[in-house]
Amino acid sequence: MRSLIPTLSALAASTALLGACQAGAATEPSGDPATRNGAVTTGGTASTTGTASVRLRCEVRSNRSKISVDGRNLRPATGTFSARAKSGANVATAGAKAAISGEAEFDFDSDPGDIAEGAVAIPAGFIVGSVTGEILDGTGAVVATATASCTAK
Repeated sequence: MRSLIPTLSALAASTALLGACQAGAATEPSGDPATRNGAVTTGGTASTTGTASVRLRCEVRSNRSKISVDGRNLRPATGTFSARAKSGANVATAGAKAAISGEAEFDFDSDPGDIAEGAVAIPAGFIVGSVTGEILDGTGAVVATATASCTAK
């Protein structure tokens, strides 16, 4: 019995830490995300079909456009999804990838370093006012969408 007490205490501490992480504790760096790095970043979340949702974040500068389209609560949880970003007349589509536990993340960027790391290449002037991000299922049907305003500072 004595040898189980430290193990149970460690298990309880690990469970509490995991619960805090799942609740979203400490998911963003400190500071105002709207003015971080001298750029304007905005985001939005919207749900369309069922419980699937999109977290949309965008950043625009005079020489850069950056968009993240993150799908949550996707079904099937291990299904194949793609993403589309639209702004003005501009449209870019990310290739299909398998969701992991109902989540799939897609990045669009004009920065060569981020493109080399897997982001879909978009021109620096891609963002024109607002951005719409969509998550598409394996058949090409939109399962979740969100729109956010991205105004240059």
